[in-house]
Formats: sequence, C-alpha cells, structure tokens
Amino acid sequence: NYISKFQPMVGFSVEEAIGAKYVSVVGSNMHLTANDKSRLEAEGTKIERIAGNSPQAIKALLDNLTRLNRRFLTIEGA
Repeated sequence: NYISKFQPMVGFSVEEAIGAKYVSVVGSNMHLTANDKSRLEAEGTKIERIAGNSPQAIKALLDNLTRLNRRFLTIEGA
C-alpha cells in the first residue's frame, strides 16, 4: 500500500541512495554502517529508520502512514 501510494525509489545499496534527498531504512539497521550513514548525511540526505518487532509490525506501521497520507514517520515537512 505504501509503495503504491508514495511510489518511492526502492534500492538495496548505499550507492543507489547517494544523491537522494530522503532515505528510509526499512527493517533492521544492521546493514547501514556508521560510515554509510556518514556518507549519506554528507550528501545532505535525511535518513529515517522504519522498524518493528516483526515484518507484520512494519507492514502495519507503513499501512498506518499510508492511511494518514504521511510519507515519513519522523521527517517533518517532506
């Protein structure tokens, strides 16, 4: 639902995210190293982590954002 509504670019590497204004890390943060985060932030990218205790919890969170017409949970004015 979230992807259909907001149509974000979906990628799986930091290289794909370089140059993006906003990046949502969905699920575990373990694949985003401190170095990767620093690289993105140096480019001016705002990073948001969307996590939950299970895939179902993450889906529920994303579905709620969709219902609220909010693309981001913590980034204001985007």
